[in-house]
Parts: sequence; C-alpha cells; structure tokens
Amino acid sequence: MRKTVFYGLLAATLVVGLVLAGCQTEPDTPIVETFNGVGATGEEFVLTITDGSAFVFVIDGNTVSGTAQFVNGIWVLTITSGGSGTLEVGVDGSGGITDIDGNATVEGGNDIDGPVVVAPPPTLPPGTGNDPFSGTWEALVADPPPDAHRIVASNGSFSQYVVSEVPPRGEFIRGTYTVSGNTVTITIIEVDMSVMGGGGDANWVAWAGLVEELKDWFGGSQTTSVTISGNEFTIPFAGGMTFTRQSP
Repeated sequence: MRKTVFYGLLAATLVVGLVLAGCQTEPDTPIVETFNGVGATGEEFVLTITDGSAFVFVIDGNTVSGTAQFVNGIWVLTITSGGSGTLEVGVDGSGGITDIDGNATVEGGNDIDGPVVVAPPPTLPPGTGNDPFSGTWEALVADPPPDAHRIVASNGSFSQYVVSEVPPRGEFIRGTYTVSGNTVTITIIEVDMSVMGGGGDANWVAWAGLVEELKDWFGGSQTTSVTISGNEFTIPFAGGMTFTRQSP
C-alpha cells in the first residue's frame, strides 16, 4: 500500500526534478548558496551550501555531501556521504570557486589529493536577460485541485515544492542551473525522500544515492534542459506540464 502511494505521488508531482511545493502556509525557505568552478582540464565543480551548515558538492559528475563550516573565508567541508575526507573550498563574492584543497575519496572516482587548479566559470553572455529562469514559476495540477507545482529559482539555484492542502508537501528537490540564451540546464542535487514517500522527518538524498527506478522518473539523467518562451516553459515529462511565471 505504501509503495502504491509512493508511485502515485511520483506520477502526480515529478516534473523534471523541479517542481516546488508548499501548502496553504508556505514552508520555510532555506538559505541556499551556489558556487561554480572549472578545473584546468575542464572538470566541473558545483558547490551548494544550505543554511550555512550543510553542503552538496558535485565534483565533475560525482556527488559528495556532508557538513559545512565557513572559517576565515573558506568553506571547510566534511564529507559524510558519497565519499570521505575533508576539503577546503575558497569562493568569491560572485558565486565562483577560486581554489580547492584537501584530501577526499569520492565514490565513482575524481578523488582529490592536494590543491586543485580551478577558476570561476565564464559569466552569462550578453542578451540573456541576466537570468530568465530567476523568479517563481507555477503549474496547476488537474487532479486534485488546488494542488500545484512551484519552482523558485535565483542565482543559479532552485528549489521545488509540492503545494497541497494535505501532506506530503513542502520542499523536496534542490538543484542548480545554468543559462545560455533562453535555454536553462537544470541539475538535480538532492531529493527529500520524506516528501516523496509520504511524510515524516526530512531525508535528503543526493542524486548518486537515488535508486535507478526513481532516477527514471527524472528522465534517467541528473541534468535536463528547458526553453523559456516569454513567461512560460514546458517540461516534456508528466504529460508536458507548462509553468507560468508568477513573479520576477
């Protein structure tokens, strides 16, 4: 019975890993900071800090997570999932990673042992409207009303919430995004399985830790792209759901 409820919720709410939700009373919005960098040989780094104490670090496609502490201008990361070890990550005020040091074992490869040559990624090209994805987006769900999917995005990070009068509801997906013109490429960082599974205490699981069956609901890939047209974009999953901008 619980499995039936779980997959019923998936069918109604999974939309490319970006739907956001709440309820009649909006859930608390966590403080999320995202930093990006590119290694000397092209490897990509995406660091997401939540509420100044937890992190998810995508190291060229492999994800580690754990606790974070900001010490003397450096994020000190203690890995508790997806690998082991400690890293020190320097960042700048524009969301770039300036340096990485430490020793970490990463499941799937991309271990770090000592300093890594890294630079912030290039800024968005002119004419992109700065960030066409930034803001609040909403898509109504036909059954049952008045449930909706809501996306809140800014500064390269997004959260997805289930908006419903009854549980399970709240934030259940966190991720990052990049912009090229009107095309937005979204990367799912972690999923709260408590919302996906019917309630209870928060249980955030990094993408690498999701079962294949659940990954398939997101198209089988951690990343996906959508094209913004005016104040709308359509996701080709869940029957082609269309999101409309609610605020800039």
